[in-house]
Amino acid sequence: MLFAVFALCWAGGGAHAEEHRLRTDGRINGLSARLVLDTGVSFPLATPKRAMPKFGLSMDSGRSVDPSAAAVIQGFSKPVRIELAPAYVAEDAVFAILEDGPETIDWDMDAVIGWPGMASNQLHYSRRKQIVLFGQHIQLDMRGWATFPILNSNVLVFDAGGKGQPLPVLIDTGWSGGVQLSPELWKAWRTQNGGRVHTLFSFFSPASGFAVKEQVFARRIRIGNATFSNVLVSEAPPHEASGSIPPVASLGLAAFANHELLIDGASRKVHIAPADEAAVIPDYNRLGATFMPGTMTATVAAGSPAAAADLRDGDVLIAIDGLAPADYASKLTTHSVWEQPAGTAVTLTLDRAGQRITRRVVLQNFLDQSGE
Repeated sequence: MLFAVFALCWAGGGAHAEEHRLRTDGRINGLSARLVLDTGVSFPLATPKRAMPKFGLSMDSGRSVDPSAAAVIQGFSKPVRIELAPAYVAEDAVFAILEDGPETIDWDMDAVIGWPGMASNQLHYSRRKQIVLFGQHIQLDMRGWATFPILNSNVLVFDAGGKGQPLPVLIDTGWSGGVQLSPELWKAWRTQNGGRVHTLFSFFSPASGFAVKEQVFARRIRIGNATFSNVLVSEAPPHEASGSIPPVASLGLAAFANHELLIDGASRKVHIAPADEAAVIPDYNRLGATFMPGTMTATVAAGSPAAAADLRDGDVLIAIDGLAPADYASKLTTHSVWEQPAGTAVTLTLDRAGQRITRRVVLQNFLDQSGE
């Protein structure tokens, strides 16, 4: 059994507001629990190791871990009771126990319901309408929507290709980001869009650790027969386990910011509505630099506000407006310090090769929003 892409975006400035997630309330061993619906997880149920004492979970030494998942999970729990609204109860639920990862990561949930635990249900998601429905018998007017078959995988993968030419695409509702392309597709897409300015985002994946990736805005991007509007595009991490069918692209929740989504597991179909006329431009890193947790060392994108303010690769972030990065970020409602509105000014205190310096930066909407 493989574990799919399970990444947490990092704000790059300390503690931050919770990511956009599909949450549902439940109970584990009679105790209230925050659960996340994550179609990119290949286990029916999973929980971080740190949550085990809270719910009285114990490891089942008799269950072995597949080598392909050893970098992500430590093992499996003994059976426990789980209750999900409105009327689901299981007395013999088994959780995959996730590695906690670095102390800098806050999982911001108690447990995950993975694709195998969701596959017989329906999930309707619309960010614009503020709708998240999970269950059965969801009735929608889907005239004009695109429909794609769900492939037989342990994570949610649909076929965006034509007849005889399958094109597997992963929907990862546990990730709040946009579109990630396989290294091959990313290289081809960037060759066609090489002149476009990029920002940066960093994230943690249990399988591959911390990574920093370029992120480019696309007014429209086609992946086979599927079209997405006003999205941020980046390269998928190499060598990331991604289910029993490796996808050519992965879609986070932000990929559907301008599209409604209906996942119909029972009928084995994914339905995607055309883009809303009132298009939403997704939030992004308006600084154009990211700071690696632990060391707080900077990586700076060329052509960004950070570069214009003379931030450089290797600078170490000490303070934001005189506050420790975590203290500054804890006062915000945005997911990231750098996703605050354009025009927000911050004064950064940095260490550059042993010398303390300050730089004033104004966050800007600097990504090119024209063209494809």
